[in-house]
Amino acid sequence: MLSEFDAATLPELKQYVARVLALSNWYGREQYEEIELIRYADALYSLLDEMRSRDFIYDFDWMAWGKEADKLAEDAKLVDKADLGTLQRLMTAHSRNEALHDGHLAAMIDSGHLRRVFDRLMAL
Repeated sequence: MLSEFDAATLPELKQYVARVLALSNWYGREQYEEIELIRYADALYSLLDEMRSRDFIYDFDWMAWGKEADKLAEDAKLVDKADLGTLQRLMTAHSRNEALHDGHLAAMIDSGHLRRVFDRLMAL
């Protein structure tokens, strides 16, 4: 399935990306009884919601694309050259992974990968 994202709205989406990039902390950890919870910054939640509502994050077989996502997460140079469609697939994979594995986005933040993805998006 192809994304319904309207690339003409990219400048509007970049405003949400800029808010996240301006933050010093993108998430925090909270203890609830014996469980550690991850709480992402409101700006990051807003960005992800906006990406979903604009079909930037969209329905496709992201699990089958997982090896490609892994390559991008491991090689910053590939992210630096990624086109819009690749960034959409990558953010879809990260969003879906977070839904299945609490803390996936935190790991991508800690590694610097998510910042690089957002920097690349801002450069387009």
